[in-house]
Amino acid sequence: MVPEKRLHSIARQLADCLLAGPNPREALRLALSEIATLDKALRLRLLCSLHRALLRAGDGLVPPSVEYAGKLADADRKSLERWLAEKLGRTVHLAQKKKSELIGGIRLSVGDRRWELSVRSALAQFLADG
Repeated sequence: MVPEKRLHSIARQLADCLLAGPNPREALRLALSEIATLDKALRLRLLCSLHRALLRAGDGLVPPSVEYAGKLADADRKSLERWLAEKLGRTVHLAQKKKSELIGGIRLSVGDRRWELSVRSALAQFLADG
């Protein structure tokens, strides 16, 4: 039985190789064909671990960003960077974008994940529930 720690390490290395190579699609095809030869239990564990590793690695491809309606104080930005760093397990530097259509609040984006803490989204939710 492969220890979980070793499995996660393999998945992280595989994710890094897949994303860094010249042809990620072909590399993924080859990796999946090799993974398919493993026994079912190991294959499922490795695929789950690979999925998590790819999501984490993919987060690093697009810099995290914060969109805000009003002024974003340096202390607030630093607090958001610390919170995201804890969530992602790495140092974070937020790209900042002013978006007056948010009315108030913020929207954090990391890759395809988004945290919406804006007045506009709260109003939309309130109207949808109403």
